[in-house]
Amino acid sequence: IRGRVRDWTDLEPELIGRVEELIDFVTQPAS
Repeated sequence: IRGRVRDWTDLEPELIGRVEELIDFVTQPAS
């Protein structure tokens, strides 16, 4: 097991999708 995640490609695709959704949500202008 790797001690660290070296790249986004090391993560599970589902997790990447969740993280991207979270980033998009957080970075959207408050409205």
